[in-house]
Amino acid sequence: MGPNQLGWLECAVAALAETGLTGDELVNAVLVVNGHVRSMAPFSMSPAEGGLTGEQWGSALLDLLREHSDRFPALTTAIAAGAFGPSSDDDDALEFGLQRVLDGIEVLVNERAGTAGT
Repeated sequence: MGPNQLGWLECAVAALAETGLTGDELVNAVLVVNGHVRSMAPFSMSPAEGGLTGEQWGSALLDLLREHSDRFPALTTAIAAGAFGPSSDDDDALEFGLQRVLDGIEVLVNERAGTAGT
């Protein structure tokens, strides 16, 4: 980790400093958001940036599953139900996961503030 990454971490932790989270919780909240965004970045790149569209990625995955569907029955079922389909927005997974993570952090912040469930 270099000074630029530490600077980014400093700014992110400072942004949450008044939330009532403990030191560990502050850093962990920032790192889990960062981890999700970084893990989804390759799937959010445009084809011009070297990435695949959701449809291209899904098509490649379907090709693999055609050969090995017996090993991946739950994934095969999810794809049959529309996962990675042509109507999928490339940013859906990023947005979906980020919203769930942020919702969970909000619950914790509200618990610390004594406003849980309001």
